[in-house]
Amino acid sequence: MNEESERILRHRAELLSGLLKQEGFQLLEETLLRKEKQLSETHWSILMSDEPPPDIAEKTVELKGFLRGMRYAIAIPKGAERKRNGEVELEDEEIEDGWSTWVAR
Repeated sequence: MNEESERILRHRAELLSGLLKQEGFQLLEETLLRKEKQLSETHWSILMSDEPPPDIAEKTVELKGFLRGMRYAIAIPKGAERKRNGEVELEDEEIEDGWSTWVAR
């Protein structure tokens, strides 16, 4: 990776990881986690009911995708922080999509 690419990546990582310190981001994370818990509990109660709806498999897939999307929004700044701290290598292709190649595990 050339020096300019690395500088750009480090700057983006700094901007994204800065979100973690923002009170609004912390509120967003708390809200999303609370919503995730609520949706999961509701889904499980429907799933375990005597007669779950016939489209329960599709609803389960939709919910999983929605929850992954919510987690992803939180994971982007956390991934940037890890990369900024040198815990994960910077990669050239991330210049193109602004860290979106990082996925929460």
